[in-house]
Amino acid sequence: MERSSSWESRLAKLPRQDQDYLNAMSHKYYGSIAFGSAEEQQRLIAQGFPMPEEWLAARDTTDAELERLAKSGNVKARMFQVDRVSDRMAPVMAERGLRDTPEDKELFRLFTDATQMAENLLRETQSPFSAYLAGRIFSAGTQGNRPEAMAGAFQLAKELGDPRADGFRSDFMSGHPGMDAESVMVYYASFKGTVNRKK
Repeated sequence: MERSSSWESRLAKLPRQDQDYLNAMSHKYYGSIAFGSAEEQQRLIAQGFPMPEEWLAARDTTDAELERLAKSGNVKARMFQVDRVSDRMAPVMAERGLRDTPEDKELFRLFTDATQMAENLLRETQSPFSAYLAGRIFSAGTQGNRPEAMAGAFQLAKELGDPRADGFRSDFMSGHPGMDAESVMVYYASFKGTVNRKK
C-alpha cells in the first residue's frame, strides 16, 4: 500500500482515467475515502477504508470473481461487492422498482446477499466505512433512493471513529432537505444494533 502525503498527491501519479475513476468513487462516498495527510491515510487504513490501489483492483475484477471472493469471506471483496450491487440497484429503484423478470430476480438475489454482507461487515469490522456502505445499500434499495438510511449512517460512522462524519452529514442534509427524521433515527438505531450484536 503506497503511503502519500494526500489523496491528491497519490492520484497525481496515476493515469488520468484512474484519477477520474477514483475521484468519482470519492464523490460517491462524500469524500470519506480521501485523506489530507499521511497521518490521516494511516488512520483510514487502520479503520478499514479501501485505498486507491484496492479500488482500482476491484474495478478490474469481474462480477463473478468479485462475488466469489466476497462469499469466501474476503473483507475488502465484501465491501466492493456491496458497493457494486448498490450501483446496480440504485438506478433501478430510482426509475421504476423491481419487476418480475429474470434480470430483476437476479438483481434482488444480489441485493439480498449484499445487505447481509453489509450488516456482517458492520458487526465484524466496526469500520466507519462499513457504516457508509450500509447507508448506501439500504438507500439504494428504497423506491426513489430515499436518503434516510445514508443520513443515519453518518451518525454511526462518527461513533465508529470517523471525526469527519459530522461535516459529511451536514453537507448531505443540506442537499437532501425534507428528510423524515424518524426514519433517519430508525436506520441509525438498526445499524447501531447490528454493530452491538454478538457475533
